Amino acid sequence: MFERLNDVTIFKYYTSRTGLEQDNGEGDLAKSRGPATIPSTYETEVMSLMKTLLRQLTTVAALCLACTALALAADAPDGAAIFKSKCSMCHGQDGKGYAAVKTPDFTDPKWQASITDQKIADTIKNGKQGTMMMPFGTQLKDAEIAALVKQIRSFGKK
Repeated sequence: MFERLNDVTIFKYYTSRTGLEQDNGEGDLAKSRGPATIPSTYETEVMSLMKTLLRQLTTVAALCLACTALALAADAPDGAAIFKSKCSMCHGQDGKGYAAVKTPDFTDPKWQASITDQKIADTIKNGKQGTMMMPFGTQLKDAEIAALVKQIRSFGKK
């Protein structure tokens, strides 16, 4: 597709674009004198073309990165939706829990401060013995459990 560029092919390209030719005085165009001298306007034109190409490549790269980020974000589990479908019946839609079944109030700053993210994830995965909290480790992927931990933490920020 591309031929190797040398002084002659560059000169041919330049002369085809500008209509200029270099005469060696014997009626032959740029044959016996060696490489043609390229006018400085050619360098300016090449630099302009290179800058345009670089801008276009940068734009394409930015679009690729944006699409990748959107695809990754689309694949991220929705912690709020998972909480609503798996947890809200015992912990309430608002995360306040129910005293009758002794579920914790996720909005309580004291409860939030007393537990680590790892402990929350472990409780979701393995359940809590002696309570109604059943294990969800076989029903949820690790990414979904991590999304639930974020959702539970968000109740403490309200």
